[in-house]
Amino acid sequence: MKRLFFRRSWALGLIVFILLATACVGGNSANNAIPKTPTQLIKIPSDSPAPAETKLPPSLPAWVTTPNSSLANQVRVILIDQSGNLWAGGLGGLTRWEPNNDEPTTYVISSNSEHTNIVALNQTPDGAMWVGTFGNGVTRINDASWQSYTTENGLQGNYVISQTVSASGEIWLNTKKTEYDYDPKQEFHFARFDGNQWINEVGGGFSWIFGLPNGSIVGAIGDTGVAKQDSRIGIYDGDEWIDLGLTRQTINAVTVSPDGTIWAASRNSIFLYANQMWRTTIPPWAGKDSASVSSIAVAEDGTAWFGLSFGAGDFGNCGLRSDFAEEYGVYRYDGTTWTHFTTEDGLVDNKICAIALDSNDNPWFGSFDKGVSYFDGNEWTSYVIP
Repeated sequence: MKRLFFRRSWALGLIVFILLATACVGGNSANNAIPKTPTQLIKIPSDSPAPAETKLPPSLPAWVTTPNSSLANQVRVILIDQSGNLWAGGLGGLTRWEPNNDEPTTYVISSNSEHTNIVALNQTPDGAMWVGTFGNGVTRINDASWQSYTTENGLQGNYVISQTVSASGEIWLNTKKTEYDYDPKQEFHFARFDGNQWINEVGGGFSWIFGLPNGSIVGAIGDTGVAKQDSRIGIYDGDEWIDLGLTRQTINAVTVSPDGTIWAASRNSIFLYANQMWRTTIPPWAGKDSASVSSIAVAEDGTAWFGLSFGAGDFGNCGLRSDFAEEYGVYRYDGTTWTHFTTEDGLVDNKICAIALDSNDNPWFGSFDKGVSYFDGNEWTSYVIP
């Protein structure tokens, strides 16, 4: 068996991203069988009083509530917890919406409120929420108790890249020590938390990690953008990495379905790994220059949802907004038919960064900077902070 070596250098891609991001400002709809319905827009009054500081036990770092800001509409990760609450994270911090409550609560790190960048959200079977940040480690939220882990109390790196929950309920993290990928002293760390301490595992530098039903972990590295390095996907059994052999591909998004099938998307193909073999499906956006998959979610019945965003994979996990690039919204694939949804149907934005499924397998979509959309199969509801 082949040992899979996961390391990457993103220096050139980061430099290009900075140049392009400073230069940029800032759909297309196909026929589908779902009737178009008006969007229900839930807005928070801009003059709402600022919430009081959250009374939390001492932790590193300390989280506080903050006045709701449109920055919280920049959603990069999204999760529906076991109680049905909506959690959305991104460059504006962590926002929590309770069912039947139009007023969300946004949390930031008190010492670093302008850079509380949320990059990962997971919930373990015990109900605890795990919030991965890019620069401030990871925080465990259990009821009113917030416990943060950084390099000061056991974490190997404060910059979380990817995060998942294993079949046994353990949280696994992939971190790095510095913000900049071209740092010659850069180190990646792959570790799990056994309830008491962080235990290092083999590998690092993963764009995505996911737990498989059999207890193994899927790790994947995406395309580096400018360098056009081949993506790599492998399975870690707790001892070694097995390379799954998806070569000469540039993967932009990966997920694992409830039955353990690995789904990966490039600009022109969808790849599925099951029974130790890959099969390929050609999606409707193949050949469209600005179409990139940013996120995938798969329901219990195998129905898959794909969020698209220009530049996903090339310029960060969700790309960038540009006035010359067409955005394509989301697609649903039931194994036979593709159905396209855009703002014309009720989607809050055609530039989608994250997808989550609730307990009924209804999808929630986090947009680049316009909030969240929910689809119950008939109607759309948007959650937006003005």
